Amino acid sequence: MFRIAPLVLLATTLAVGCTKSESDDPPPSILAKPTQRIEDAGWLNQFTSQPASLPNILKGADFTSSAGTLETLPKNLLGEKSSTIMGAPDARFRIVRHADTQTLRSIKITLPKGAKEALASKWGDPTEGQVDGQRKAYFWFDQKTQTQAILEERQDGVQLNFWPYFKLSDALRPGGDPARTALADWIGKTQADAAKSLLRRMKRRSRPGFVAWLPPLQYRTRPLSVRFNVTEDKIDSVAFKVMTTGNPGMLARVEEMIQQGWQVKAEETEAGKVWRQPKKQIQIYEEQPGRMRPKAPIIRVTIQATPAP
Repeated sequence: MFRIAPLVLLATTLAVGCTKSESDDPPPSILAKPTQRIEDAGWLNQFTSQPASLPNILKGADFTSSAGTLETLPKNLLGEKSSTIMGAPDARFRIVRHADTQTLRSIKITLPKGAKEALASKWGDPTEGQVDGQRKAYFWFDQKTQTQAILEERQDGVQLNFWPYFKLSDALRPGGDPARTALADWIGKTQADAAKSLLRRMKRRSRPGFVAWLPPLQYRTRPLSVRFNVTEDKIDSVAFKVMTTGNPGMLARVEEMIQQGWQVKAEETEAGKVWRQPKKQIQIYEEQPGRMRPKAPIIRVTIQATPAP
């Protein structure tokens, strides 16, 4: 059976061991199970039973691996053209790397028709939704590694893409949990601190600070672009935007997640809503479409140190 998620921009994964109230995922509904499943194909042996597991041909390399680690892979996997997965002539495999860091950006695998049912027999039923709020697709998630497998059916076969993802809940919550890094945790840290882990970044021209590119949000394939403002070498605010394409109820969902995480009453302002804690605050507002961006509103989010009274 396949689960259908509402037309969502993202569901930002269930954290391991989280309670229902902490879940980023909407409740699924149920479709009938297909009456037939295809027999295991040779390419299926490349995957473990863990949903969204990367193919064995990568020899343990993943989205956290360095460029040097990727260079140790067979050369035919690193070329611009796709390669045949070992023992499966009908499955084409391609690695895509970031141009700046040469680290793993995504994995693209072309599979024969019936691959969805074959993967479901190994990974369990996928969630049906929209990739980037635009195209129908089926999703599996590895919550531990924060990897998403996105399957799109085409006339001539199946496209299976792997991407990392960043949880929306970690982008919105106030931080302070050593086990889960949140964007708010960067407030008060230095640019040198950021340089150690935010490898994909660029200095801003308009004001002191930098832009960093994080993995896409769940159900998305475009990097999460975050602006870090800096004063006297300390990060004093972070800002990013959440797209609402394909999910007109996203604003309400974002407000719900902030309320659950920050546990303070929202204040209405001319620029949107603000949730204030003694040391940090988060502000959101919905920017309506205009001539330059006519399709759907976007939600602008800013987290910063709470100004002194």
